[in-house]
Amino acid sequence: MIRRLAIALMVTPLVLTLADTAAAQTPEPTLDVTVDRFATFDQAGVVTVTGTYTCTNVEFPDFISITGSIRQAVGRFSIVGTFGFIDNATCDGTTQTWSAVAVPENGTFRGGKATVIASGGVCDLELLICAVDFGEPQTVQLRGGST
Repeated sequence: MIRRLAIALMVTPLVLTLADTAAAQTPEPTLDVTVDRFATFDQAGVVTVTGTYTCTNVEFPDFISITGSIRQAVGRFSIVGTFGFIDNATCDGTTQTWSAVAVPENGTFRGGKATVIASGGVCDLELLICAVDFGEPQTVQLRGGST
């Protein structure tokens, strides 16, 4: 019994060191989501927001999800809307495009400046590896066009 305990005490640090070394050699997954500086709106005031994403070190991504909000000041009030994008992810370090539609919740989006916040996540659900990018507010210019 004492011999087994002694062997276990000698082997445990080695196993932990090997696990730490393997973890240190595995690169962290990354995700970078951007929003284009121009967005379009249609006659109903529905906005199409576009941008790019780049992710790495997620070998078998199950999906990419990008969600966000848009807010346009109109006098003392703000028109607001939310959007979402979900698709199969490509995580090979190349830049990919995304596009999502924001329906106004309390008015109609029109030309001018608006604030967009977009956040994203990409995951390999089998290995439980995820990368996220929490968006910062960005100013975009809304332009009329077909969406």
